Amino acid sequence: MEDERLRPWTFVHVTDIHVGSPRSFRFEPAWNENWQTAHELILEMDPDILLVGGDLTRDGGLHRHELEATKADLESLPFPYHVIPGNMDTGNKHTDVPSPAKPERWDDISLNLRSEQLNQSTSVFGPAWWSFTHKGVRFSGFCDMLIGSGLPEEEKLLKWLESQKKQPRAKHHVWIMHHALFINDLHELNFDITDPK
Repeated sequence: MEDERLRPWTFVHVTDIHVGSPRSFRFEPAWNENWQTAHELILEMDPDILLVGGDLTRDGGLHRHELEATKADLESLPFPYHVIPGNMDTGNKHTDVPSPAKPERWDDISLNLRSEQLNQSTSVFGPAWWSFTHKGVRFSGFCDMLIGSGLPEEEKLLKWLESQKKQPRAKHHVWIMHHALFINDLHELNFDITDPK
């Protein structure tokens, strides 16, 4: 009998689909059209799994209806999907200093992730961190905006991350988070929001 794990299979990872609504002041119809094009291409590929790496919505952190509409769209797919929230779904990584970039356009501190936003996202899409194994490959995802936030959910996430060390090892492990761990080098300095460069 052939080992199921040896048969070819695929997964698709998408991110920053930014599905919006005309009810939002920042609505961009072209972004919804982009997602519909991607949606059709993904259907043609017929993957085993769809992974969505955050920013499912344009303004889901403000408008629950955007989260719900995007979930309904994903539910129409004939294969399972797993999502993690992005900053447009919940709020940004925490900072206690403003960015010098375009301060007249936004207030970085007020855009920090808040528990209410995270709870809104998880009430629609489920847990903000998860792990599962499919055909010998382990997939894990988590809401990285919580790291350094000081929110109560951060401690829960850190405990969950620590508990993952005790899980059975897989030959391949795919981790999904919204922001990159690094840009050029694993040992590069942390991003400095006050540096105009």
